[in-house]
Amino acid sequence: MKKVIDSGLNRLLNPRSVAIVGATSKPGRVGRIIFEQLMRFPGPVYPVNIRESEVLGLKAWKTVAQIPKTPDLAVVAVGAGPAVEVAEQCAQAGIPNVVVVASGFGEAGEDGKKLQARLAEIPKHSHTRIL
Repeated sequence: MKKVIDSGLNRLLNPRSVAIVGATSKPGRVGRIIFEQLMRFPGPVYPVNIRESEVLGLKAWKTVAQIPKTPDLAVVAVGAGPAVEVAEQCAQAGIPNVVVVASGFGEAGEDGKKLQARLAEIPKHSHTRIL
């Protein structure tokens, strides 16, 4: 099997650093569950939360643009509307891979379909993959 040399796909499947947008200290929230799992990640993990300055003992950033080093992957665990805005911010910050963990897109009706279409436009105008 050929080794993938620092391609964007390699950075999606084997990231060196990860941001989790929606990371929170609040029990039972998706952002906390994902963040707790990512705390085992061997590289830097950057919690992003607009309201919390610290999440489970780590400094939290208000936006992905404030993170000191561009992560290879951002996991977005917020509602569909904010998730699109965050994905756009990730693209502007040069984050190559974004995983959106949210409901409220095409399955939620016409408004959700519009959000989904907006999300699908991001890779067309940037070097960011959206999963």
